[in-house]
Formats: sequence, structure tokens, C-alpha cells
Amino acid sequence: MFFVCTPRYTLLRKAHEATENASKRFSHPEGVSNPGFGLNLRFPKGKVQDDAGLNHHCILIVSLEKDFRTAKTEDASRHRKICQVEHIFGKHETTLAEDKMDQIQKQRARHDSLYKAGSRAHILSDDVLVNYVTKWRMHEAFRRLENVAGDRITVDTPILFMCAGEGGEASMLCDMGFRDVTVSDLSERGVEAAISRDSRLKGLVLNAMAADVRDGEYGIVVVQDGLHHLPSPIQGFTEMMRMASVAVVFLEPHDSLVGKLIGTKWEQNGEAINFVFRWSRKLVNDITCSYLCTEKFKNLSFSFWHHNIVFRKLGGRIGGGKIGIGVISAVKVILDVAFGRFGNQFCGLIVLDSK
Repeated sequence: MFFVCTPRYTLLRKAHEATENASKRFSHPEGVSNPGFGLNLRFPKGKVQDDAGLNHHCILIVSLEKDFRTAKTEDASRHRKICQVEHIFGKHETTLAEDKMDQIQKQRARHDSLYKAGSRAHILSDDVLVNYVTKWRMHEAFRRLENVAGDRITVDTPILFMCAGEGGEASMLCDMGFRDVTVSDLSERGVEAAISRDSRLKGLVLNAMAADVRDGEYGIVVVQDGLHHLPSPIQGFTEMMRMASVAVVFLEPHDSLVGKLIGTKWEQNGEAINFVFRWSRKLVNDITCSYLCTEKFKNLSFSFWHHNIVFRKLGGRIGGGKIGIGVISAVKVILDVAFGRFGNQFCGLIVLDSK
């Protein structure tokens, strides 16, 4: 799926060029001798004005699908799988766009390989210490969210978990009582691993920067450690806000002095390389104001100290089990209460205005 920002008067010409270029760039899917490429035009509300000013922009969407049957309904569009890697093209930045396409393809290939054998060991672990450490962040985020959102959130609130991989954190939400949780990832193998491991989960293969989901379709949209793998983390965040009707929750690295000094700057997993984008409360507030064009929202974002591996080792040396959990909990209280604003981790938490 290609997003092409272009002046209105060149729309049709760019549509033709994008389709031609796409047909050259992608090989035919296996088993399809003469695939077609569906062309869909979507004009976001308020983006295209009635006048003919050349400075106005619109968005052209060219969908590439293995199954190029283009008939859609509202229900079908939610469950349709994106069969080709999607990509975002900036205006007149074809070279940059191709680089981003390559990055997305490598990320998908890496995750397909990672989840080929199913869920990873820590997701399947029944060790109480491992479970406590891995669940703490999500539990704390939803505790704060429910305290403010109140009865806007129920056990039947639909939740979309983006960049979910094999869905371990999404299962935590089911364990908390939520009954409508959908996992999504660019990796089809990751989604398959998630729904195979936990029958309570639904699954979609989606691009977090350009998801085929209606505005406000889900009550809550969640990402854990996924935005910094995207070519455009900020676009991933605004896409979360577009799909949510109640709240957005994401867990990512904090833009703190500690993070800058000892944190990872670049991540490499196989051939997939990404910059570790870091967040702050002010950055989240500024992006949200800019995207929503209003200050009618609640920014509950917070920073804290957390590291799964370090805390697991600490609890294990103390003896593990409930004693280890008690020690970790005490250390976290001291660090987060006294020095939370300097923490290495960050929770972006936005409660949207009720309409």
C-alpha cells in the first residue's frame, strides 16, 4: 500500500505512475499468473477543499493485494489481511521511500523468522517472577487509565494491540478481564503464533503506520515496544489515535539523560536495523495537540524505571518467587517515586475527549 502526497492537479498522473511502478517493483505472487493491482482513492475528511488551489494536498492509496478482488464491506475491511508490505511515500522523496520500504520488508522478514517456531520461551513461562516483571508495565498503565476513564472502559471495550508479535502482552489484557482483544502485526507468523497460543485473541495482519481500520473502530489501541521499530514512530502514534475512540497506550523508551548515556541508540536484529526513538510527556502532548487540533484530551503519560532482564536477575539472586517479587516491587517504588522523571522507560497514555 503506497501513500503518495501530491498536489491535486497531478493526482491522476501520479496514480498511473504509482501503479506502473508498483507492478514493476513487486514480483507476481506464487500461483498467480496474471495478478491485478487494485487502485483505491481515499480522501480524508477535511483534507480536500472545494477550491482549486494547487497547494492543497490529498492522499492517494494504491493497494497491492495477492487476492485482488476489490469488493469491500465495512465488516470485510476490518478483517481483510494486507498481503503486501505497505509503505509511506513522502512528497518528491522516492529514494527515501524505497529505503523505508526496504526497512519494513526486513523487519517483517525478521519477525517472520522469529515467530516461525511459535511463541518465545518467556511468553510461555509459568515462573511467577518472570510473569511479574513482564506484566508490571501493562498492569500499571491500565490501572492509571481506568482510574481516569472510569465507566468509558468496560470488559467489552474493543482493544487493538498493534505491533503485537506473538501477542504475549495482549494475553495479559485478557487475563485482566477484557473480552474483545485483537492482535495485529506486520508479520503473519507472529499473528498466527498469537491466536494459536491463546484462543481468546483475534488476529489481523496490519501495518501500524497505515492500518486498514476505520476511524474510532476500537476503544483502546495499544503498542508495547513497537513504535521505535517503525520508519516513522510519530506516524504510528497518530495512527493509533485515529483508530481509538477512548484511549491510546504505548510503552517505549524514555527520552532521559540515562537513556541517552547508556541506552541503545540503534537496534539490529538480523538485517533489520532501526533507530531507538525516545519519547517524553511534552512530545506526546505536542503531537496530540497538533493531530487532534484541540487540547480536549488528558495526557496521563509517565516515565519510570524498568528493565525486564535486570529485574529478573535481581529477583532471582534474592531467591525468586514471592520474595524476589517483593524486593523488585520495593526497589521500583523507591526509584519511581523519587526518581521517576529520570527513568529509562516511558508510557504514552492519552485519554481522548468523549464526543
